[in-house]
Amino acid sequence: MKRSQETIGEETPEERVQRQLLRQTYDLTRRALQDIASSDLERQAIDTFVRRWQQLSHAEKEHIEGSIRASDEPLRVLSSFDLSDGDRDRITNALPGDRIEFVRSPRLVCGIEVQLRDREIAWSLDSYLNSLEVSLGSNSS
Repeated sequence: MKRSQETIGEETPEERVQRQLLRQTYDLTRRALQDIASSDLERQAIDTFVRRWQQLSHAEKEHIEGSIRASDEPLRVLSSFDLSDGDRDRITNALPGDRIEFVRSPRLVCGIEVQLRDREIAWSLDSYLNSLEVSLGSNSS
């Protein structure tokens, strides 16, 4: 439904209800996924993260390694769950550099995120939810 120039910026009652329903659906989905996250799902998150990291292009890997060398800070690996020593070793072996800091982050929904000085590389249900939120937000206007 197209709106005229004079009504742009105004929200109809139907649009407001639709936006509120989308927000509630998004929030409920996020909470449900946090509640059902299990060790199997965590293992899958690690497997997917390592596989995706290995699939980065040569140019992307060179850029990342340059960022790591240029930084005085360790590479930060955030995870939504506690990582075992074996999981940490597996992630450490996949990533470049020897200064890696592991941090548990409750803001992530089942996943792993690597923070570099100039970018983040992640695989998490959170990233899918954020994409959904952006998509739902753009479809509701």
